[in-house]
Amino acid sequence: MFYPFSGPDFVTVSSLFPDADRYIMVAMQSGGAPAQLTSMSAPRQQAFQAKFLREWAKFSRLGFFRTDDLNEDLRDKQAYIGTTTILMTFAHYMGYVVKDVYPIVLDAASGEFVRADQAPWKSVRLMLSKAGRPVTIDYVSVDLSDGHLSQVPPMRDWLNRQSSHPVLLKAASHLLQESYFSILRDMIVANAPMVVQDETGLNYTFLEKIGKVQLYGGFLYPHELFNRNKQSSLAQAYKVATDVKPLPFGFSYNKSTERRSVQVVKRAP
Repeated sequence: MFYPFSGPDFVTVSSLFPDADRYIMVAMQSGGAPAQLTSMSAPRQQAFQAKFLREWAKFSRLGFFRTDDLNEDLRDKQAYIGTTTILMTFAHYMGYVVKDVYPIVLDAASGEFVRADQAPWKSVRLMLSKAGRPVTIDYVSVDLSDGHLSQVPPMRDWLNRQSSHPVLLKAASHLLQESYFSILRDMIVANAPMVVQDETGLNYTFLEKIGKVQLYGGFLYPHELFNRNKQSSLAQAYKVATDVKPLPFGFSYNKSTERRSVQVVKRAP
């Protein structure tokens, strides 16, 4: 599974696709080294645990990570949690055994991410198992905007290959609908065999280029944090469709029954 703009949201991608053997999660924030509570001073350990519980409760309520909270955590020298720690915790409570965790870097020769024990903990690999089945999480920290990707051909090539896997887009701040995220958008439209998204993912006019779109839930307009005019084509699709299926659970930014939405498209043969 390929999950751009994921943050540490392993819960959603592993719940929707529990049989995947590899999860490729990509976001801006560095992964960070796993928290070592036993080496923390008592005051720092107390601050860490209090903050972790607050953030855990917030995620359980919202169902997504706020970018501002993730960025604030990176700046917190006293109670820094880090994406890697959250991923490990989610994996543990979802029944996975964490076998190994280490930093990874993009290898110029192979074009793939490889283990690099001496590298900073920016991108991270988690080796897991569940019922004897090996599972890998690759959390890659990278700026997905055109301005950055246009300057780093190896990373662009790597992302292009990952976009040939099923894609999840959730709570993505409508970024792929902006002109300055067109490189990743075009990769997904050209390559993805399947996309599962909420209204913050691909614009409906691009989603239709992949194949027939199945609509779930309802959509009137974006969450109040965003431009109300975004995804007008999606709103029209919901208005005229006769085969919209129910969405019996809250998802992403909009939680009310009439506004929660998911779109699923599979590429036509």
